[in-house]
Amino acid sequence: MRETDTVRQTSWPGRALLAAAFVLAIAGAWLRPAPSWEFDVPPLGNATGLSEPAFMRTVLDLRGEGRTLHSPSILRGDGAAVLWFEGSREAARDVQIMSVRLVGEHLSPEQPAPLLSPEGASRVMRPRQAVLVLGNTIGNVAGDGGQLLSTVVSVGGWAAASVADVRLKGGHPVSARKLALSPFLNRSGLVRNATARFADGDIAVPAYFELGNAFGLLVRLDKSGRVRATARIGNGQVAIQPALVVTGRKTALAFLRPFDGSRRLFRSETRDGGRTWSAPAPVADIPNPNAPVSVLRLRGGTLLMAFNDSAKRADDMTLALSHDDGRSWKRIFRFEVPGRENPDTYRYPDLARLQDGSFLLTYSTFAKGGIRAHHFNEAWLAAHE
Repeated sequence: MRETDTVRQTSWPGRALLAAAFVLAIAGAWLRPAPSWEFDVPPLGNATGLSEPAFMRTVLDLRGEGRTLHSPSILRGDGAAVLWFEGSREAARDVQIMSVRLVGEHLSPEQPAPLLSPEGASRVMRPRQAVLVLGNTIGNVAGDGGQLLSTVVSVGGWAAASVADVRLKGGHPVSARKLALSPFLNRSGLVRNATARFADGDIAVPAYFELGNAFGLLVRLDKSGRVRATARIGNGQVAIQPALVVTGRKTALAFLRPFDGSRRLFRSETRDGGRTWSAPAPVADIPNPNAPVSVLRLRGGTLLMAFNDSAKRADDMTLALSHDDGRSWKRIFRFEVPGRENPDTYRYPDLARLQDGSFLLTYSTFAKGGIRAHHFNEAWLAAHE
C-alpha cells in the first residue's frame, strides 16, 4: 500500500502519551523470559487427496462498481472466509474492512458484511486515539476469526502507519492496541501476508517498514498480543512485504516484494528459528512488478507460489512449484492471462490450505476494483504439475 494523501495531525499531548506507552511496552519486554526460537511445523496432509476427483472452481467474483476493493486475505480457522479493505478509494476515510464467509462443500459465498471501520477501531483503541484510515488486514492464525492484525493510520500516510491487534466478539471489535514495533512513536509498521506459529504458542507475524530504511520484519507476539521480539529480514530499502514459509523447527523462508527497483522477487532464509535472516537475494527466474506474492509448503517439501509473472505489469496471476526451497520455479498454471482485461489488474494474492486439505486462492482484480477467489484440490494441482 502506498498513499499520497495526508491525514490530520494528533495533538502534542496525544503524541506524548503514545511515546510513554511505547517506552512502557519496551520495558515490559525486558522483564519477560527469553523466547525459545523454534517454529511449529504445520502438517502437510496425507496422500488421500490425490485419489479424489480433481476440481477447480471460482467461488467468489466481486465487483466494486466504482469503489476500491483490495488486499484480500483468507481467514484461517473453522470454515473459510475472505476479508479485504473497501472504500471510495484507497486510504479514504470511508474505507472499511469487509468479509465474506464461504460455506458448504462448494464454498458458496454469503452476503459480504463489514467487519471493522475506523470509527469502530477508534472506540476500542487503548490508549485512546483516533484511527483515521484502515489498510492491509490479516487474521491471526491462532485467532479463529476473532483476532485481526490491521494496518491503521492515525497521522501521516502509509509510511507512518502502525499495526493494531484488534479483538472481535460476535463480529464486532471489543479491543484494539497498536503493536510496539518502532521507537519512532511506533510508526511505519505494516502487515500483508499470513502469520505462522512458534512451538511455544507465540505467533510469527511477517511485517515490514516503508519509512526511510525500508525492510522486512518478523514479529513475535505472545498469546495476549504483546511483542516479545522482532527480527529484521534484510535492510537498506531492498525488499518488503515478506511471505513466510515454515520448513522445519529451526528453518523458514521469506519471499519479498522488491523495494529497490530491481523488479525481481527476493528470497531470504533463517536457520535459527527466525532470530536472524540471510540478506535477501533475487530469485533468478522470477520477475516481479513491485507486487507481493503468496507461498505455501506442500507434502514432500514442494513449494506452491501465486505471483505476477512479469517485471513490468501485474496483468496475470500464475501458479508455480519449487522443489529446491524456492531457488528455482516451474510455472504450472495461469488463472489470469495478460491482455484479457485491463493492465495492472491482478494483485496481492493469498493462498491457504483449508482444513479438508483443499486450497483457496484469492486476489484483487480490475485495478483494485474487485475480489476473486478460486477453490481447488490436490488432485487438480497434481494434474498440472
